[in-house]
Amino acid sequence: MSKRYFGNFQVVDDVNKEFAITGSTRVKDTEILFAFYGTAPYEGDAIVIFERTGKLFEVNASHCSCYGLEDQWAPEETSWEALKIRKFYTCDDDQKPLVSLRALIDAHIPKETS
Repeated sequence: MSKRYFGNFQVVDDVNKEFAITGSTRVKDTEILFAFYGTAPYEGDAIVIFERTGKLFEVNASHCSCYGLEDQWAPEETSWEALKIRKFYTCDDDQKPLVSLRALIDAHIPKETS
């Protein structure tokens, strides 16, 4: 399996800790498809893509230097097609996570036949 965690997210426990996820809403490692948390000076942003009960979800969050990601865990059901047309940005200069995200999305979109 290719790399799934980027930036300040190294393992699933980082996701649960930074978002302050507790109880039955905690995300499991087997559910995570992509997780990125970048922290540029005075700000941060995160993208998490995961599957649960056969459905695809995304979480997007950001903060200034005064706060963190806590209380922003709000999964929204999505689809690979919806993710494909989205433009993703990050406050981090490292574009490798976004390249990996695009590759993950492209891998889940059926190739068009002529």
